[in-house]
Amino acid sequence: MKLTSRLWGILVLVGAVVVALLVWQGRSSPPRRTDLVLITVDTLRADHLGSYGYESARTPHIDALAARGLRFTQAVTPLPRTTPAIASLLTGLWPIHHGSREVGDPMKELPTLASELKANGYATVGVACNANLGRRQRIHLGFDAYVAKAMGAGAATD
Repeated sequence: MKLTSRLWGILVLVGAVVVALLVWQGRSSPPRRTDLVLITVDTLRADHLGSYGYESARTPHIDALAARGLRFTQAVTPLPRTTPAIASLLTGLWPIHHGSREVGDPMKELPTLASELKANGYATVGVACNANLGRRQRIHLGFDAYVAKAMGAGAATD
């Protein structure tokens, strides 16, 4: 019996489904979800952190976190202003598209990193110590819980 290319395609597809089902049934638990912690600090130079090579740094906690996680060595901002920069970070959009173009300007109601994570089963929490990153600016969009108030770094991390 000669197999046509269509029949071969069907056989390959059925075989792939069978293999996928066997692999899926062999799992004892779902894959572990990766935790994500995003830390932004307004006007902190990376070259003043120990994790970026500053030998006189007194940043042991953030250095330890950086050693265990993923640390980026290059980053740019579309606009060097607090509110539009964070709005761009959270939406992936340029300021002209998310609406915040100056410190304190609210962004449009758009999907955010937090809302995408939440839609994929993550619990999302945001903490801001900067009055320009509050609910009025809509930075809270997508978070399960969001606290924005004037407080020191110690209070924020607690």
